[in-house]
Amino acid sequence: MDQPKKMLWWQITEAVSAIQKRLKSKELNDADKMLEHKKLDTINHIVLLLGELSNLSEKSKLRYEMWINKSTGKNSSKQAAKYGITTDSLRSRII
Repeated sequence: MDQPKKMLWWQITEAVSAIQKRLKSKELNDADKMLEHKKLDTINHIVLLLGELSNLSEKSKLRYEMWINKSTGKNSSKQAAKYGITTDSLRSRII
């Protein structure tokens, strides 16, 4: 049976997590690490373009910015403080 389709954002998040996990691996040589970094840069570039090209409401743009910050590994507590909310509230808004 086919796996249910996941939302694009979950697929992107999983791809970024997989790349970050591979980058932490000591088994990669320098060329492989460079390739993984290029993949990560490409994903980040695509995500930024999606945000710029879409016709989002201000509320959606804020959620998109929060998601970008979270998915790029920025500190959740610092991000929550920036928006004046708790980390739990940040997480729920992203989802």
